[in-house]
Amino acid sequence: MSRLANVLIAGNNGPRLGELADSLTECGFQATQCTSAPGLLEEARLGQPDVALIDLTAGSLGPMELAIKLINSTDTGGMPVILFGADGSEETFSQAVDIGVDDIILE
Repeated sequence: MSRLANVLIAGNNGPRLGELADSLTECGFQATQCTSAPGLLEEARLGQPDVALIDLTAGSLGPMELAIKLINSTDTGGMPVILFGADGSEETFSQAVDIGVDDIILE
């Protein structure tokens, strides 16, 4: 099977990230998991992934702040950033639109 995309996944729930990474890998994607903000930023800079998925339930990572850093970085600014695990609240959507995320996936 050919490689579809290199996906960077950020969160602090190991089993949840593992399941998502496994599902993506089974579908032909290359999935890299990061459980720390510095690790994600470094992997994004060095690995040049095609897209970043950030788990909004990973409060300790500061998911919105992490998205802002990826979007504003000259090294990763062109990479799409998708937030997942959203609760569907108006505040979450408004904040995500304001910072420039590419998409939000509801849980």
